[in-house]
This record gives sequence, C-alpha cells and structure tokens, in this order.
Amino acid sequence: MCERVASSPREVARFEKTREGVKTAKSRGSRVNESATMIVRLVQSSLIGGHGAQKLFGSFGGPGLEGTSGFMEMVGMSPGRPWAYLAGLSEFAGGMGGMM
Repeated sequence: MCERVASSPREVARFEKTREGVKTAKSRGSRVNESATMIVRLVQSSLIGGHGAQKLFGSFGGPGLEGTSGFMEMVGMSPGRPWAYLAGLSEFAGGMGGMM
C-alpha cells in the first residue's frame, strides 16, 4: 500500500495520526455545517410549539381548547378536555423547550 507524503507544512497540518498509526485528513468543517443542526432544531421546535399553541389558545387560526376537546371526544377519548389540554400543553412546552 502506498502512503501519501505531505509536501508542505500546510499539508502536514491537514493530517493527523490516529491510534492505529493511519493518517487521516482533518475535518475542515464550516460555519454552515456547525449551525445547520441549530437551525433545524429551531425550525422544528417553533413548528411544534405553534401547533400546541393552536390547540391551547386558538392561535394562528387553530381550534383552541374547545375545538380540540371536541375532536378528542369524537375519536373516542372521553372526556375530551383533559386529553386536549394534555396534548396542547405537551406540544407547546416541548416546542418551547426545544428552542432552548
């Protein structure tokens, strides 16, 4: 097997030695890659929190607690109000907690 030899000090800095003695290229990474997970997390959390706010408060054109409890009873979850409150609160709190 042929081993690649770095020709300049800059190339030497790009390689690191692992425990097994195999040279691997260091990850250069970028700011976009580092912040991508944060952006995805914020977007997902805000969508989930907004969906919970629709169920609890009727925000963004949502049904509110009355509409959600009516739906819960319609699908067989009686009594509907505690289930609606639990669903809305868990989504809203989970979305807000995910943003932190």
